[in-house]
Amino acid sequence: MGLLFESGDIDILEPVLEEKCEYKLETEVYLPEYLPDIQKLLRCEIIPRVSSRDMLAGRITVEGEAEICIFYKSSEEKISCAVTTKEFSHTVAVSEPDADYDVSTNTVGSINSARASGARKIAVKAEIVTMIVAARNSTVQIVESVSDGIEAKRERISAISNSESAEREMRVTEELVLPETMPEVSQFLFADAYVKMHEVTPSKGRAVLKGELTVKPVYLSEAGSLEKAEFRFPVSQIFDKPNLDEDYICDGTFEVVSVYCEPESSDGKGRVLDCELVLNALLHAYKISEYSVVTDVYSPCSELSEGYVETKYLTCYDFYRDAKEVKGQIETENTVLKVADIDAEPRIMRVSAVDGCLKAEGMVNVELVYNDENGSVFSKKSEIPFEFSFPHNCKYELRCDTNVSLDSVSYNITGDNAADVRCGVEIRAAVCAERKLCAVSDITVTGEKQTCNRTPLVLYFAEEGESAWDIAKRYGASVSEIISENALEDDAISEARMLLIPLKQ
Repeated sequence: MGLLFESGDIDILEPVLEEKCEYKLETEVYLPEYLPDIQKLLRCEIIPRVSSRDMLAGRITVEGEAEICIFYKSSEEKISCAVTTKEFSHTVAVSEPDADYDVSTNTVGSINSARASGARKIAVKAEIVTMIVAARNSTVQIVESVSDGIEAKRERISAISNSESAEREMRVTEELVLPETMPEVSQFLFADAYVKMHEVTPSKGRAVLKGELTVKPVYLSEAGSLEKAEFRFPVSQIFDKPNLDEDYICDGTFEVVSVYCEPESSDGKGRVLDCELVLNALLHAYKISEYSVVTDVYSPCSELSEGYVETKYLTCYDFYRDAKEVKGQIETENTVLKVADIDAEPRIMRVSAVDGCLKAEGMVNVELVYNDENGSVFSKKSEIPFEFSFPHNCKYELRCDTNVSLDSVSYNITGDNAADVRCGVEIRAAVCAERKLCAVSDITVTGEKQTCNRTPLVLYFAEEGESAWDIAKRYGASVSEIISENALEDDAISEARMLLIPLKQ
């Protein structure tokens, strides 16, 4: 038969790992000497920050620190805050230690319980969860073309053919000047920080990440009131990537690794705060390619033996982004005279694909710290549901990596025992589908078929849902001749009918 086929290579991003890692944290927080005794706990929050992602000896290790902030009411009816940090790590094994992996992580933390086990000691149970996703760039050899005597069934696939990832540490130093409307710092407590992504712009050989850094210092005034300021700054990072061009789909993020903030004056009071932050800028870029692969072959005249290559690949990559304001009400047991602090944390609860839409449902956990008419301090928790919906045209099961962040939070005291809360929530969702590829990789002739004494035509009653390919392969006929002889529009048989099957003589 001569040359049976020609081989070719296709590039794919092969998924190799998607693992949820849980780190149980049980610790006791001791108050420093300068803080007063605990009368009542008000709020406890945990902020995990990833410092490194390393690949060594066949293992992916994610390390970081979790900052635990505990607000409490002291015996003087004042709000105080204790802050401590605890290290955490997650480790997962990969199948091929020497492969070049594209790794992405998403880490969240939650407090399971916090209780005062003494006047100066708090027992905390928390959980840190990291989703680790890894893929690798692979080259797969397949049959690209076949000789004239062989029928080939082809499937057109859309695959992520290449990925480019990069990570870079950056430092941001700012001098924060409190507005005149805010009181001076008597005791600095801690500073919260997060980055809102604006855009990732790919161009020839580079990508630019742009975002907005928000820093929220929390401190006590001379009057003992809890104060929270807010400062926003633009941040950007440029990654040089020679292979990058406008055909790549890019995603990126800024992670806050550490926050250092303290009053500038030597006595710990004043209106100016020195702030230094360490950020990780992360870039993920993906290229989409279209391939025509041979998934099955046969010959009307020869017996064939085929080899197949099986692998997984990612397809249908898309990126969604949206923002909305969600509203809710907190009802309290006591009169709300003044709000000392309000904290909100959005969480994605589930993601589902229904009727051509990707639906992300979540909850904003809101906690209000307030004073009643007697000046006593109380706290109240509440949950505000939200939902985002994105259209998609993928018929396969989707994988969705969602990142939800808080853009703003505000309140309005609407009654003696109630406050309305408004939260600006932004979601970023990277979506793809994992599929299996089974393609012909080689062909060998094992014998000749007996085609003599055959009738030139066979009548065949086809059922709805059958394919011209399967019928042609069964009879050793030509797919194109069956389609032409029966005036079929394509390979699929749309309704039950009689077919004429031309046979090779």
